[in-house]
Amino acid sequence: MTLTLITTITSFISAGGYPALLLLTFLDSTVLPVPNEAIMPFAGFLIFSGRFSFFGVLLTSTVGAVLGASTSYFIGFYGATPFVQRFGKYLRVTEADLNKTNTFFACYGEKIILVSRFIPVVRQFISIPAGAAKMSFSKFCLFTAIGSLLWNSIIVWFGYTLGANWETLNKYTKYFDIAIIGAVVLFIFFLFWKKRNKINSVP
Repeated sequence: MTLTLITTITSFISAGGYPALLLLTFLDSTVLPVPNEAIMPFAGFLIFSGRFSFFGVLLTSTVGAVLGASTSYFIGFYGATPFVQRFGKYLRVTEADLNKTNTFFACYGEKIILVSRFIPVVRQFISIPAGAAKMSFSKFCLFTAIGSLLWNSIIVWFGYTLGANWETLNKYTKYFDIAIIGAVVLFIFFLFWKKRNKINSVP
């Protein structure tokens, strides 16, 4: 799965440059299944090869993330459930997915917008309940920008340090899938653990 995505995405970025990077990071921050983990390491490699600059990549990816997340924010602001009911089947998004992210936002509040940029899957959906909760849009954009900048800096550095050995990544693509799934499982486990502690602390 990841190898196919990496091949497609790297070809797209190679051909399209910064506009392609902007579009992919925009899509990653919406409900569309475009994984950031397959985008930014290759952008780091293009920095190594001299085609991109660190500033250009981080600025482009942060702007793309904010624009994409803002799209989802306004979907939530103006009515997430009708949107999912009408278009969810095309985007592989269900009302159950929406309910889960609503729960995440209700449990952790606005700060989840900042940390969700580090959590695969969650970051694609968490903007919708933020919009539904009428979170301050300026604060939402600020948290999204900070979280995106930090996360993208980490994985761009990873791609940059691979340098001329970029092709060796193909040998380890399965570990990306494992890492993504593992992060989601750990996050869900933490959520249930915190809920259980709250229940047990009630007199």
